[in-house]
Amino acid sequence: MDYFARDNDCHVDLMEILSGFGAGKNVALNEIAKLSGIPGKMGTDGDDVAGLWLDGRWREITQYNCYDALTTYLAWLRMAHFAGHFTTPQYQEEQDRVKDLLLELSERAETAFLDTYLEEWDRLLTLTNQL
Repeated sequence: MDYFARDNDCHVDLMEILSGFGAGKNVALNEIAKLSGIPGKMGTDGDDVAGLWLDGRWREITQYNCYDALTTYLAWLRMAHFAGHFTTPQYQEEQDRVKDLLLELSERAETAFLDTYLEEWDRLLTLTNQL
């Protein structure tokens, strides 16, 4: 199956969907994340990756990719919940699974940086729940 083909169930382009399939301004993942109480960019931007690579700063690239993957999944999860693919309890359960994974991984030296993501997620959720 071709992931990039738009005519199959494996292709999901959140930016395309949230931008109204070209009808509006392209919405960045970072914008959607922040408005949804999900951490977005955390110090590194995609435009920084080439320079980091050339400087041999692979650890920072790895961290950026981990943060980006988490943000993408949590944003997709939220949109899938809104689309009715998850009930509210199922949505909360899946978020709890992600939090549990982050807690577990943040206890390891090589993935301790994930604690920063979890702290930011908790902070943003607190802010959005106050609105």
